[in-house]
Amino acid sequence: MENWRICLFGGLRLEHDGQPVLTMRTRKDDLVLAYLALAPGTTHLRTTVVAALWPQAESAKARKILSFNLFSLKRRLEAVGLKDALAETRTTLRLSPFISTDVQAFSDFVQRAIALRPDQIEERAAMITQAVALYGEGLLPSYRFSWLDPHRRRVDGLLRQAMATSSTVRLDAGEPMARRGPYEMPGASGAGIAVGPLGAEEVGIFAPRWPRPGGIEELRELRALVAEIEPRLASPDRWSAVQEVEDLYESRLRDVLSQPPRPGTIDLLLSIATGIWRYWHLRARYAEGATILDRLLSSGLRVSPRVRAHALHASGTLAYFDGELERAAARLREAMGLWQGLDDDEGLVRTLVNLGMTHYGLQKYGRALELYDQAIAIAGRQGNDAFLSTALFNAALAALQLEDSKKMRELLTRRLSLNPAVLDASARATTHVQLAAAALIEDADAEALQQAKHAWQLVEESSDHRGRSVVLSLLGRCEQRAGRLDAAIALFEQSLGEAKLSGDATQRAESLSYLAVAHAARGERPLADQLAEQARKLYRLSGSREPARRFEIDFAAQSES
Repeated sequence: MENWRICLFGGLRLEHDGQPVLTMRTRKDDLVLAYLALAPGTTHLRTTVVAALWPQAESAKARKILSFNLFSLKRRLEAVGLKDALAETRTTLRLSPFISTDVQAFSDFVQRAIALRPDQIEERAAMITQAVALYGEGLLPSYRFSWLDPHRRRVDGLLRQAMATSSTVRLDAGEPMARRGPYEMPGASGAGIAVGPLGAEEVGIFAPRWPRPGGIEELRELRALVAEIEPRLASPDRWSAVQEVEDLYESRLRDVLSQPPRPGTIDLLLSIATGIWRYWHLRARYAEGATILDRLLSSGLRVSPRVRAHALHASGTLAYFDGELERAAARLREAMGLWQGLDDDEGLVRTLVNLGMTHYGLQKYGRALELYDQAIAIAGRQGNDAFLSTALFNAALAALQLEDSKKMRELLTRRLSLNPAVLDASARATTHVQLAAAALIEDADAEALQQAKHAWQLVEESSDHRGRSVVLSLLGRCEQRAGRLDAAIALFEQSLGEAKLSGDATQRAESLSYLAVAHAARGERPLADQLAEQARKLYRLSGSREPARRFEIDFAAQSES
């Protein structure tokens, strides 16, 4: 299928199969395309488009201007092979769904980065690096129209939110950035303001308006709608489900969830809020979701235990991702007690895993391991391999922090025995990498090499360049420890090539750092110093302080030997 994309970062242009075919300026028909492309899933009233683009024109004249420019735009697009770009009726317009935009790709990278677990540092850095690359000079930097401001606030806010979750990719908020373009985000001390997706006042020209809700029937209808969407928020189709929830949230749910609860509505309101907690999570609106849930939970009204347990689990999980670890622990502990009283093992194991993550974040590794062990026992009895896989991996990380490498290896080995349908090739490779790392810590070099080879077999044919780079670096380290420097350097060079293809600055720095240490070990000091400086620059660019610190220790030790 042909791939058409409208690019809005840096300037308006049209791409076909990755190649630019039409560059646009600020003609009136270009404005129409930009306006539609900034809300590609929205059906716009023609009167709304006219009011936004030509607010000073008389309505009859403005409609004629729109019709003429639509005709002109379609001719220009068809001239480069793009047909049926617009879906039109007599009163509405929208961009055809087969056309993508770079803003959609940017949002996808950011949302995927934000949705990662806190320990997935390198994966998050890779996503954010790609988002920054797309952002370039900013959203339509040469355009000076007020209708662009909400969209600029949205993309700039998303980028700032993503940066706030990453310890490895940073932008200096105190200095103007070329990437940001002419649009500035004012804030205290020059810092950018992090804003969420467009608020109701900003999308009001797109969203349908409903009466302020409040009746039981209205709430039951909304609970049924949310129940249909909720499973998809945890599926590969999550992003289309997020968009459905967002439309519903802006048009109806925001008002519903802001009303004071009553005895007849509290369970319904909590069920609705709990049903969309993953929406708040995927949109990185953790505090907003947790605040709404906590307000309902603290209403003083009687809530059924099961509804309360679900809501506490959701509130605690959102608080965890918001960095409010003590509050998260309190909510999850209360949920755990309710699940135990309800004899609900499925709910209990979910909460145990998240409570373990919270204690890990609090650096209470012993307690985290206890909670994971409980989750492992319950999930094992249930035959719930999905939860078992997560609990085993997280428990292994806690065991590593406790320097219990024996338990760590036992947990990871058990994880590898799970059904391949639950543990895909990428997850299995990650497990082998962790086993190899544990073996290297124990100086079990032969076992480390064996585990690294297993990991390579799993990623060798994949398109995961970053994963391939990680495993190649691991193989190189094994060769270097065995004294085979030439083989090690060849593997580190392959790792660097894969890192470049992945676009991950941190992984590229890691590959360069291993190369620098290897060349220093071979006595090639000028080349080693050159590679070391390249690694340092990339570490500074990505903000990767801990890997940079380890590299300096290894490089200094090798240089002195």
